[in-house]
Amino acid sequence: MIFRSPLLRQPNAPVLLEAMHFRFQPSWQYFLSLVDHENIQTVDSVAELPSYIISKGNAQLEYNLGGGTMLHLGTYPMYALRQIMGDEPKECVTCRIRSTPPPVDLSDESTEVRFRFHGGRIGNAVISARASVTTLPTFNISVCHKEIKLEDMTLPKGQTKWTRRKLSISNFLISSFWHRIDIVDEHAIRDETNEKDLKKWTVKQSKKVYTFKDANVDQPSEPFWSSFRHQLEQFVNRVRGKQGSGLWVDQEDSIAQARMIDMAYEKSGLPLRPTSKFRLEISTGDLLG
Repeated sequence: MIFRSPLLRQPNAPVLLEAMHFRFQPSWQYFLSLVDHENIQTVDSVAELPSYIISKGNAQLEYNLGGGTMLHLGTYPMYALRQIMGDEPKECVTCRIRSTPPPVDLSDESTEVRFRFHGGRIGNAVISARASVTTLPTFNISVCHKEIKLEDMTLPKGQTKWTRRKLSISNFLISSFWHRIDIVDEHAIRDETNEKDLKKWTVKQSKKVYTFKDANVDQPSEPFWSSFRHQLEQFVNRVRGKQGSGLWVDQEDSIAQARMIDMAYEKSGLPLRPTSKFRLEISTGDLLG
């Protein structure tokens, strides 16, 4: 609704930017650079908060206000799935929810959801705004690629080389406080006749990327900048007409994200979140400035 506002069609229109703040972090952009989109097998994303952070009856869980864990906390791990896959989900395969207690049981307080992407790639998200009080805030992602065959002319006839990459990032949502990126490359030399492994080895790396300089990218950044500060940098660039890094969340991206969340709610059996009844009334004078 907001993207169809006449205000956005006038010269020098207001700048809108959805607060998908983690996308603007150097750590996230570096993590994405490690991903081979087409050869992904599965992606698992987790976002959990102990129950004392979002209390019972909180507006974030109230259906009439558009509440629900998938729409609030869950939008981050689901957005991460879209970013990592570089694609939109084709189908929500399953969505198991734990609803809020009656009589306000139209919202979800925890969810396990699975999406199917092009090529049979699977994206899973585990989301809970009411996890055990002993649970630490958890924002983790792991990516498992398909095993692929590599060309290696140095191998004897009848032998082939194979590799599989596994990636993980801990604390992807607020990585300026702390994070860790793990890269695990599994290699094997295989006998073509019986498909038995003749040799196997693993190469492991761990990375921390607090600034764009750490990722060899020439963009403003400081180790103490939060995800919101990185996003603010690009927002100010857009307002001032500067090019910036090019990182942005446009209206098509926001609409696609809402569509993904709707797919999950439809599969869960819960009703879609209600559309706001708010309508902005604009006079001709407002449009003309």
